[in-house]
Amino acid sequence: MDRLLLDKKRALSDRYRNNCFIHVQENKDPSIAVHEHSFLEIVYITHGSGIHQIGNESFRVAPGDIFILSIGAWHTFQSDNPADPLRHYDCLLFLNAAAEQVDYSLFSDMAADLFYNVLFPGDVNRSPYIYLRDADGALRQVLSSMARECSALKPDSDTMLFGFALQLLVLLSRLYHSEFDENETIRIRREGIHNAIRFLEKNYSQRISLNELSRIALFSPNYFCTLFKETTGLSVTEYIQQIRNKEAGRLLLSTDLTVRDICQRVGYSDEKLFRRVFSRSEGCTPGEYRKRFKPSKY
Repeated sequence: MDRLLLDKKRALSDRYRNNCFIHVQENKDPSIAVHEHSFLEIVYITHGSGIHQIGNESFRVAPGDIFILSIGAWHTFQSDNPADPLRHYDCLLFLNAAAEQVDYSLFSDMAADLFYNVLFPGDVNRSPYIYLRDADGALRQVLSSMARECSALKPDSDTMLFGFALQLLVLLSRLYHSEFDENETIRIRREGIHNAIRFLEKNYSQRISLNELSRIALFSPNYFCTLFKETTGLSVTEYIQQIRNKEAGRLLLSTDLTVRDICQRVGYSDEKLFRRVFSRSEGCTPGEYRKRFKPSKY
């Protein structure tokens, strides 16, 4: 069990019965080191944008994104803008003591992905995460209520939190069905666009043609552009620029490379274009960004 959760469980042991632990809080940090948890963790992005890395996979995140992480899954966060960092709810659940009070068969359709096999680890092979979207904000309201309850514990808070936890599981189950019970055409479209996005995330520093991306997604170039915009909210060019700007910002803050070297490393052949695109995205030049956000050396 990780140190953070040991400390929390010890501090709250008078409120939470043995083997039944529920805690929710909102975190706000430009970057969070790689770590894992011994509890089921639900991450809900509430503000900002950036990268959430789970194991070897990286996800660009926005408010309303939900990640349900398997016990032992490694993950980390990096905000796009250190001055306005990502905020997210961390919901930590350990409900073994409640097994007799909960009919987990209600959530058994999610077993192959995550839930049932986390609560009963011996039953099936686990996947490291489930990704969902909270379109109407219902989950955010429940997590907000849980966070308030955790920040100011009252008599019977454990019972209140247990009730919220059940509501949370039901809402997640509904989202899961909405996401994965879709028709085959929608599934194929989504898979094609995600394949192209994964290719972009790995090869952003190379020259990438629209024809190459559309072949990866198995769509015509025009149809691919339409679906890509619908899925990401950005054109292909805007998405590539966003990835490159993110990596350029990281290099500006973590290395002493020149702006010219960073420009070439992230995939721009024209330094003037890089400076213009970066300034439009971040509101300042690369040099100003480094001066403003790079930690001082002592």
